Amino acid sequence: MDLGIKGRVAIVSGGSRGIGREAAREFLEAGVKVMISSRHGDQAAATAAELAQKTGGEIRATQADSRQQADVENLVKETLAAYGTVDILVNCAGEMYSGRFEEMTDEGLQNQLNTKLFGWMRAIRAVAPIMREKKWGRIVSLIGGAGKEPDPYM
Repeated sequence: MDLGIKGRVAIVSGGSRGIGREAAREFLEAGVKVMISSRHGDQAAATAAELAQKTGGEIRATQADSRQQADVENLVKETLAAYGTVDILVNCAGEMYSGRFEEMTDEGLQNQLNTKLFGWMRAIRAVAPIMREKKWGRIVSLIGGAGKEPDPYM
């Protein structure tokens, strides 16, 4: 299926593994240039090298923690330096909380919200002006498998 995105540029946060990695692979196979990020830059670099070799697509990687505004801004700056624009943002950064919900501390809850919800907002704020100026852009925010898989501790 041709999605009409060949030649576009995508940022995939949390792109070193899981759903983010697969989103990056699908983009590469569709002819999209991709920048992936992860809190663990070495994992992102390894994933980028593997996906480039498997798909022949153009992909780069950087370290970025969605909880840190400066990291998110740097992710966008690196993408602009590499590719000149941002067309697509996939917010896939996250972390899994394991344990009973009622035992989650305020600090744990704040960390979950800061990584996911506020992390998404930071990234959207950073790319929205670019997309608005060119009158084209797509933003997708994913929560991961925890939202659909039963958890005996919830």
